[in-house]
Amino acid sequence: MSDLRLLSAEWHRVAMLHYDVDAAALQTYVPPGTELDLWAGRAVVSVVAFLSKHTRVFGMLPAALSSTFAQVNLRTYVRRPGKPGDPHVGADGYRHGVVFLQELVPRPLLASFARTYGEPYVTAATRNDFNTGEVRYGWYLGGAWNELLVTFEGSSVEMRPGSEVEFLAMRHWGYNRRGERVRECRVEHPRWRYWNAVSAHLWGGFGELVPPWLASALAAEPRSAYLAAGSQATLFHVGSIVP
Repeated sequence: MSDLRLLSAEWHRVAMLHYDVDAAALQTYVPPGTELDLWAGRAVVSVVAFLSKHTRVFGMLPAALSSTFAQVNLRTYVRRPGKPGDPHVGADGYRHGVVFLQELVPRPLLASFARTYGEPYVTAATRNDFNTGEVRYGWYLGGAWNELLVTFEGSSVEMRPGSEVEFLAMRHWGYNRRGERVRECRVEHPRWRYWNAVSAHLWGGFGELVPPWLASALAAEPRSAYLAAGSQATLFHVGSIVP
C-alpha cells in the first residue's frame, strides 16, 4: 500500500535558529521507539519559520484555507533504526527525523486537520517581512507579537555533507505520539541551498505553550542560525511504529 499524501506546499525563506538544551529535560518529548538525535553530543531545539505557498491538503485547497501564510515551528531531533532499502536513511543506518513541540499557523482549518494526526498545532496570527539581506517573521501569542529576525549576505551555497546545517535542515522523517500510537511521516523535498546567518535574534517565544526551562533556553542567543532557500515539499503519512 502506498503512503498517504497529506499535504503539499512550497516552503520559502526557511529561517532556522538553534539552541542547546538539557537532554534529560527534553526526554518527555521523545516518542517511544525513537531516541534523541544529538549534534556533537548536544541536544538541540530549533525555531523554524517559513512562508508556505500553494498549500494543499489531500491535494485540495479548502475554501477556508488561504494557500499562502507564514508558519512557525518549534522542534527537536530524533532518530530510529531504518531498514535496508528504506528511502532517506543515513550512512549510520538511522532514519533521522524531527518531533514538533509546537506548530503555529494562522488557519484554524489546517490546525484542526493536523491535530487529528497528533500534531501540536495552534492557531495564531502570523506575519512576515522580507527585505534585502533580512527576513523577519512574527506570531501573536500571549497578547503580544513575538518575532525572529535573520540577516544574511552574499549568495546561497550548497550544504556540505556531514555539516551542522545538513544535520539540522535535511530531515525527511517526522514522529508524533497520539495516545498509545506513534505516527511516522515522510517529507520529500530536494536538497536546499542556504546562507549562514550574519545575525539572528528572537524576541519573545512561545509563552505558556512551553515549560519554563525551555522558555529560558530560548531567551539565550541562538548557538547557530541559517536561512534556507526552500522548495516544493510533500508530506506523507507512512504509518504507526511499534515501540
